[in-house]
Amino acid sequence: MIHASPKTQGFGFNLRSPLTFEGEDPLAAESPKGRIQFRPYSVDTALGWWMPQFFAQEIKGKVRNDEEARERRLTEIGDALRSTQGEATVRTAFQSHIDSMEEFLNKHQIEARSVIGRDLKFERFLASRVKALSDPETIRRHARSLTFASMPDIWTDGSAVKEFESSFFEDVAYRAAGTNQHRVVKSILFRLDDESLTTGEDLAEAFKTSIAEDHWTDSDWEE
Repeated sequence: MIHASPKTQGFGFNLRSPLTFEGEDPLAAESPKGRIQFRPYSVDTALGWWMPQFFAQEIKGKVRNDEEARERRLTEIGDALRSTQGEATVRTAFQSHIDSMEEFLNKHQIEARSVIGRDLKFERFLASRVKALSDPETIRRHARSLTFASMPDIWTDGSAVKEFESSFFEDVAYRAAGTNQHRVVKSILFRLDDESLTTGEDLAEAFKTSIAEDHWTDSDWEE
């Protein structure tokens, strides 16, 4: 929703800022900290983030609620843009933003470099956002924060198994050495109960021995 060059560094124009909503700005309160965090529940592997089914079931409802709320917010922004004064208000606010930036640069004696086709680029940016926020499927795609998928059946592919297991336990070992251990890591370390395990290879061997003696259950993830 920000129109600016990647090098603008804080002086971009926020498309939402001039729009009026009933109640609070639909996205004003949203921040990365407010989104569902999946890393504490999963392990980073060569095949992507692996999450035990136990944790997946636990956070799926939260993810669904989070995505539905974001979808409603984006729909509200689309409705505001398509309103009678929506686009006109945004264009006026963009020009005011340009004027204020020019005033700021002049005041501080900073030479401004003009952007070729600035107004045309903004019109294209605005048109693309209006189009995107008018399409329910596009809105759903942008609102999506996390996609759950079953673990692929890799077990007949020796190289894939090796890459998956190696990356899995290397990530566990790396995060186990940190001061803030996430739930998935804590569960594995609690089950193995051996502080001498420091490398991915050590953890992998101990894990195989442990599950050979007693299979893993959902209760192991509750620790």
